[in-house]
Amino acid sequence: MRREEVRAAGDVAGSVLGGRVALVRDMHQSISDRVFRAVGPRRRVVRNIHDGVTQMVYGAVGEVHRWVPRIAATAGAMTVSREAPPLDATVRGNVALGALNSTDCGGTAWPPPTASCPSR
Repeated sequence: MRREEVRAAGDVAGSVLGGRVALVRDMHQSISDRVFRAVGPRRRVVRNIHDGVTQMVYGAVGEVHRWVPRIAATAGAMTVSREAPPLDATVRGNVALGALNSTDCGGTAWPPPTASCPSR
């Protein structure tokens, strides 16, 4: 596995984890919207506080989940030999690349892209 492949793995992991945090944030928002509608007109102050706090928390948690894998992969890439074979040099590596490429057709596919994405 080459250095650029290690860094790319960190990019993919960061994107996936950051996306999961956004999914949880959106679900939380949907549930809280229903609760605050049910509470009635006195909800404004409490909702403003709630929304401010959750925005800060999910923002921070999302950034951590996006950047920690990238930073760790960048650090880990420095330990990889410059002569390391590419990931696609082995059967296992090709299977891993195929699995990764089949899950993402939107621009963050694992380098090097070897096949076009089928239309869905």
